[in-house]
Amino acid sequence: MNRSPKRVLFVTPTYPDRPGGVRGTFIKDLADELVRRGIAVDVLPPRIFEDSPAVEETDGVNITRFSFRSEQKILADYSSIPVKLMLSYMRCGIRALRRALREGEYDILHGHWAIPTGLMAALGRRHRGIPLVISTHGSDLLVWGMKPGLKSLLRWTLRQAQVCTANSEPLLNLTTELGGRTVPESLIFETGVDIAQFHPASDIAEAREAAGFEGTDLHVLFVGNLIGRKGIDLALQALSQLDTSESRVKFIIVGGGKERDALGDQAERLGVASQVQFVGPLSHDQLPPYFRACDVFLLPSRSEGMGIVLLEAAASGKPAIGTSVGGIPTIIRSGETGLIVPPEDSDALALALAQLLRDKEMRLRMGQQARQLAEREYSRDAQVGKLLTVYSHALS
Repeated sequence: MNRSPKRVLFVTPTYPDRPGGVRGTFIKDLADELVRRGIAVDVLPPRIFEDSPAVEETDGVNITRFSFRSEQKILADYSSIPVKLMLSYMRCGIRALRRALREGEYDILHGHWAIPTGLMAALGRRHRGIPLVISTHGSDLLVWGMKPGLKSLLRWTLRQAQVCTANSEPLLNLTTELGGRTVPESLIFETGVDIAQFHPASDIAEAREAAGFEGTDLHVLFVGNLIGRKGIDLALQALSQLDTSESRVKFIIVGGGKERDALGDQAERLGVASQVQFVGPLSHDQLPPYFRACDVFLLPSRSEGMGIVLLEAAASGKPAIGTSVGGIPTIIRSGETGLIVPPEDSDALALALAQLLRDKEMRLRMGQQARQLAEREYSRDAQVGKLLTVYSHALS
């Protein structure tokens, strides 16, 4: 018999740090969707930045941020594990979690990312009997979980959950190999994509004007954090290899991060600075015009769990180019909705870009097929429905 929780507590390392923030928006989207379905949701994220409110209520979701010895940097900004900081993070987080569990009656504890917050949830709930669901999102298994000394902790953490979920088939297989319990509905593409918000342009000229795109240039779009594993440096190398004698190509980079200055310097050295536009970070609501206006979406990652932006590009009717890592090939059906290239290969990336940019008919065909795929398999209703089934399994 299907059972639905009345109240859920999310433990997550990422959540919008303030109203309108862009970090962890898909976790907020999930919380909002559950509230719309009559499930109360509380969220326990870290308070990384001093200007983030300690307690906040938005759209019926209650957020309590726990303080620790933050250095005002997110985990992705560290090249190696900041051990002392993480010990403070875990100690303060477990204390806050235990307080929340004493004060609230929760049916499900949902840990997002196995490391560090899934581990925190597993330790904090011990002896309380609250069903635990752990969702792996990519970097927790593929990056941090593979660090020396952490793999055994990762394995123990996953085995504490009643059910685990993953956002790609490779990640789901790895979760199972490490001992996590899964069910047929455990493959969940995060919150899916809002196919009403992200949709093809009815008037491409109007869409280009809304995004600030000028002239007849062809526009390649990237959206994400400006960090090394996203492979933006490879995209810049590929851009420098393109023959632009027939049409000018612009590379639009939306996002912020520690690599911003280095990428700007690289564009100058390669002689493509005039073709690159750094838009900076945008709120989620500001993104749809960029997806609708671009010609090709690009995600040249070195590692990637899934890539929600690929769902948003597909829903917007755009072909995508991505690398053969993580869950990217699950989203991009090579030759059907886009093209897949090997990671770390700027030559192959340049060839794929040239192929799509010079063939408008191919772009339109792949874009239409991408939209159909998004409607058929990646809608928000479908993905949230699978999570509710996972919750039912955890409660049974």
